[in-house]
Amino acid sequence: MLPKTLLLPLLLTATTAALPHHGHDSDPAQQPLPPGPSTTTTTGTTTELQPATAVLHDGFWGPPGNICSAKTLQIFKSTTSSHPLSTMLKFQYPSAKYCWLDFEAPAVPAGTGREVDVFLQWAPVDTCPSEGNRRDAQVGRLEIPAGGGRAVWRAVYKEYLTSSRFPCPAAGKVEGIELVGVGDNEDIRWTQGKGKGVRILYGN
Repeated sequence: MLPKTLLLPLLLTATTAALPHHGHDSDPAQQPLPPGPSTTTTTGTTTELQPATAVLHDGFWGPPGNICSAKTLQIFKSTTSSHPLSTMLKFQYPSAKYCWLDFEAPAVPAGTGREVDVFLQWAPVDTCPSEGNRRDAQVGRLEIPAGGGRAVWRAVYKEYLTSSRFPCPAAGKVEGIELVGVGDNEDIRWTQGKGKGVRILYGN
């Protein structure tokens, strides 16, 4: 029989090895990060970058296809319509230390959803009537206040674009982003302009 001084460590080792593993080996896309910070930074100064282009995508994949000339941008879903709309934006990054996405949103009609899923695109879409949206990884989900205002992250799957502490991509990089409605009924409409709409905030 082994001495007690050797038996106890062996038992502890065996017990630890039998415990289930709860590490970070599962798919990170299915493991939301803690709620992100508000899309503001508390140090230094920030500057906004408006999108270079904005295109509406008709999820029906039929006429009218993508819409490049819309004066009002829109995220739309309805149980009575077969033409959901998402908004696709193209940004070209400046030279900056940190960059993050911000949505200064309009008031949303009562009785409709206020959540927006944010996806990267594997390449921006800025031509029409091409019907593709080139959707890639989801970075998170934003919620718009009932009366409008700055949307907040309710779920984040990547720090990229969701955190004011994440490094900005190399200057000149072009990025496509798609905003998609959540739920069955949603109608969010806005116009881009200084201090409003979807923009990239950046600073050093």
